[in-house]
Amino acid sequence: MDSNAIALMATEVIAAFTVVLALASIYQGYLTRQSINLGRAEFNATHRPEIIVHGFAPQFNVIENAERIGASVWCFNKGRSDAINFEVHAVIKPMSTPTIGRLWPEIPTRAKTIARGGKHQFYIESEYTLSGEGIRQSCAGNERMFCVGTISYMDDAGTRCETGFCQIFDIQTQEWRSAKMPEFEYAY
Repeated sequence: MDSNAIALMATEVIAAFTVVLALASIYQGYLTRQSINLGRAEFNATHRPEIIVHGFAPQFNVIENAERIGASVWCFNKGRSDAINFEVHAVIKPMSTPTIGRLWPEIPTRAKTIARGGKHQFYIESEYTLSGEGIRQSCAGNERMFCVGTISYMDDAGTRCETGFCQIFDIQTQEWRSAKMPEFEYAY
């Protein structure tokens, strides 16, 4: 065997090892990318926004010379990331019990993003007059004046989150109070 043949065989062996090394490096890069994606998913799962309804106050608007019942609602993002695509759907109306799973009309808001630690106020208006007699006329039988709705938003990963609220208007105190109905007052 001459020296050229030995050099050729050695070059072929080195080339084969180089191909194996290149394939192993590509696979290692794939595994590294998977590990980074898993770390990012874990971070997003533990650093989600969380909108809570903190304040619910009566808001009275005069329409056609009559005070109308409304609500001023304060909510906060107590989560660990921004809440994006922020939307509110709500209604004030007399009901015996609100309907589960119903999508209420959208309420205009001033923001589409609520920063981590941020607060936001929105208003819900109604067509119902404020006077005790007006409320009694609006509420037939065992109906009460409810303000019910949802706040929906997303985290940075596109995961949809929702907070529900449900309040009942107290005619004597003219205040909104919690309906204490967990099927409408939730956060997930």
